[in-house]
Amino acid sequence: MILFLFLVKPNLPVNFQEETWEKLKLAINAIHEKKAIVYSLEELYKAVENMCSHKMASPLYDKLKDECEKHVKGNINQFT
Repeated sequence: MILFLFLVKPNLPVNFQEETWEKLKLAINAIHEKKAIVYSLEELYKAVENMCSHKMASPLYDKLKDECEKHVKGNINQFT
């Protein structure tokens, strides 16, 4: 059995963060609107994993929080 160890993480495409966020945002909005998600859950999971392993977890969390807050604020009136 041969194991290959990578000491350096592979480089990401130039627009990786922006393109990945757009993909995740579409999935989040589909969930909020109770629609089908275009991407596979595995693809979305891998995208989040890659962002976190490349030190993009904090901005990802902030964007996710903002999307969820927008959804809640947009729908809060139906409960008052």
